[in-house]
Amino acid sequence: MNDACLQLDRISKHFPGSLALNEATLTVHAGEIHALMGANGAGKSTLMNVLGGLVPKDSGQIYLDGRMVEIRNVAEAAALKIAFVHQELNMLPTMTVAENIFIGTFPSYSRAPTWAIDRKEASFRANHLLQRLGCQFTPDELVENLSTGDRQMVEIARAIKEEPRIIIFDEPTSSLTGLEKHRLFGIIRLVKAHGSMIIYITHFTDEVFEICDRITVMRNGQTVSTGLVAEFSPGEIVRQMIGDPVLAEAAFARSRETVQLAARQKQVLVQANGISRRGVLKRIDLTLHVGEIVGLWGLLGSGRTELARALLGLDAIDSGELFLRNVSSGVLESISPAKLRAATGFVTEDRRGEGLFLPLSVAENISLPSLARLLGRAGLINRKRERSFSAEKVNALKVKIASLAQPVGTLSGGNQQKVVLARWLATEPRLFLLDEPTRGVDVLTKAEILNLASELARAGKSVLLICSEIDEIMRISHRYLVLRRGEIVQDLPRTATREELMVAATGSTKSTRSSDSSSVDAVAAQPRPVLAALISRLGFWIVLVFMGLFFSLTARHFATIDNIFAMLHAMAPLVAISSGMALLALSGKLDISVGSVAFVSTALGVLAVVRMGLPIWLGVAISLGSAVIFGMLNGLIVVGLQVNPLIATLGTMIALRGIGLDLTNASVVPLPEVIRRLGNLRFGPVFVDTIWIGVVLLGMHFLHTRTRFGRQVTAIGNGERVAEQLGIPVRRVTFLSFILSALVASLGGLASLLQVGSLSGYLGKGLEFTAVAVVVVGGVSLFGGRGSFLPGVVAGAATFEMIENGLNQIGANPYVYRLVTGAVIFIAMYADALSRGALHGRSFSRRKRDPQK
Repeated sequence: MNDACLQLDRISKHFPGSLALNEATLTVHAGEIHALMGANGAGKSTLMNVLGGLVPKDSGQIYLDGRMVEIRNVAEAAALKIAFVHQELNMLPTMTVAENIFIGTFPSYSRAPTWAIDRKEASFRANHLLQRLGCQFTPDELVENLSTGDRQMVEIARAIKEEPRIIIFDEPTSSLTGLEKHRLFGIIRLVKAHGSMIIYITHFTDEVFEICDRITVMRNGQTVSTGLVAEFSPGEIVRQMIGDPVLAEAAFARSRETVQLAARQKQVLVQANGISRRGVLKRIDLTLHVGEIVGLWGLLGSGRTELARALLGLDAIDSGELFLRNVSSGVLESISPAKLRAATGFVTEDRRGEGLFLPLSVAENISLPSLARLLGRAGLINRKRERSFSAEKVNALKVKIASLAQPVGTLSGGNQQKVVLARWLATEPRLFLLDEPTRGVDVLTKAEILNLASELARAGKSVLLICSEIDEIMRISHRYLVLRRGEIVQDLPRTATREELMVAATGSTKSTRSSDSSSVDAVAAQPRPVLAALISRLGFWIVLVFMGLFFSLTARHFATIDNIFAMLHAMAPLVAISSGMALLALSGKLDISVGSVAFVSTALGVLAVVRMGLPIWLGVAISLGSAVIFGMLNGLIVVGLQVNPLIATLGTMIALRGIGLDLTNASVVPLPEVIRRLGNLRFGPVFVDTIWIGVVLLGMHFLHTRTRFGRQVTAIGNGERVAEQLGIPVRRVTFLSFILSALVASLGGLASLLQVGSLSGYLGKGLEFTAVAVVVVGGVSLFGGRGSFLPGVVAGAATFEMIENGLNQIGANPYVYRLVTGAVIFIAMYADALSRGALHGRSFSRRKRDPQK
């Protein structure tokens, strides 16, 4: 065995109901690009997940440079300098390019603790990596603003930042344009020249012959052949992947030849007129006929997926008309996108994120849209009928599963895609909208899917096919609609050449339909109206200024120095408790027990001082210590028992409130004079509790923006699965977040105690829900990954305090406060939707007429 190599020896892995790897082997040498091929379900990804530390092996050995190593997690793989570029890009959209590259290994200041990150150094190093890869964007760019190709470059920059010994590329070209693919190949060759071992997983045989040195083929969890690429032919690779010579020959023939076309019928099924969406789609007109396959062709960013989603009402449109032929009358009737969706089988390009319910079984995924047909007499689902129904579709599409009860998330990509298709075939729709249906599947499955589309057309269905592979879209389409910058620029016949399609898509020559200068790239830029942009960017600073001006004019004492500091004093407890809530919201979770934690932890400290005569400092320590215990309890329930955070903390909230009322006998407990004097202590016009809560707020802001822990919290809010694959200890960070949230809530409880001057059951009551409102108003997304402590939490808390203070001064009815705060929350939700790009124009013309009359 060559010392400078990687060897996976007899690796086996069992999943419930299936044997994913059966003594699989792989040997890769330094300075080599090694292709790893196999049909879907062959075990390629599982074998690489073992090497990358994502999945533990059951048996077998891994040797690196002649030495046996153990890889039990991502951290151990990273320590061995193994990098993984996944097919499903592991991006943190709300974070910067530099943060995405260094999320697991942030550089630190030379004379500072390792937990404090040096953002300037991270940006400098990221810029060096981007220049090396020939990227045109900056390290400070948000990843959500990048194209798919640029995101791929960020993933590669992350992989090569530590000069890895081994890099795994899993289907890296599945979402790239031809130009981006050649750029990627240049980078891979550059990495190879530095002596790295490169494992290249792909379903495209042409890529293997273009870039790879050696190849290993897997089938049914085993290695079936390995050798130099020059020793194989494309047909031999397919035969090795499939195993059955007859099936292999048929698949290879279909991969080269045009599937027989169905006879095109002239009857219009669907017609769209003037479909527009600001910054995305421009005056789209299209017609789909019965028994026709229409290829929607365009480069990445042309608006293909956006058009599909707009037609089905998944994304709102500004204007346009849709018509569908009525089955009974045969007349085209004006309909809404939602009604077209009900008549359509939509295969989304993101099968894992949008097409499947990964934790549910195969049977449940297939039967979900057809449950009305599977109900028994009592209106309950007939499980026997459901299994029979799903089994029929599984057999028809030859889905490879262990059982119908197998979670669909454990299937290979090709079999997952077949489950999506099976689901919609079961509903018998009139229109099929297939968005990248062959992405990430093997050659046999690809041929089966394209053949299925042709059979659907022959059966009288209409098919709109979106595909990035020009050869595939030309193989079965009857005609082509070419999309460029959100506008259909040509309608070409089946006889069009690939050169004509490329010219139309790139705009190299004049097209038959004008594309004026006002057209915009559908993905790269999506401008919003000026008002919407202002609301999204400036958020509640606009609201704060407006309210400040209003109350200054209507309430005589509102803008005085004394009142301003009084408001700062009053909002201090809310700021603290909301800071704890915001920390968890940034990770995509909520802790609605913070008010009860503040109450009980404060009560324990106070009772220790009042009833037991302990010193004040020890009472404070008891309060903070008990809060830590409560936070640990929440963390253990959520992380250890995998209970939904909302349910877990709801239980804690109720239990702790009951404990607190029992401790205090539901009565008021007066405080010693020394504590009351401490509550009135000021430094100039500023109360002491305002100062310490201000320090806490600054600490939380520093923690969020300048420490590894804070950036890991935000990363988890972008997706736990992605964070885990990037080596972030998700469970540990989540556990610590609950502890810190409870600790900060306890500080808020102590501040509230000093302000009131006594302990009662009302302390902290309802503050958990007010804190949620503060978080929302302050721009912290409850979905995770977005928001800030400064100015976010401060802006939210200040908004509520200004409303309450101002309304009190003008003598408004107390119920007006609820009305105004409710309106403010709705405005905050609207601003959040704008910032996420979730809202666009919603007008939709529905004139009842037949466009052909």
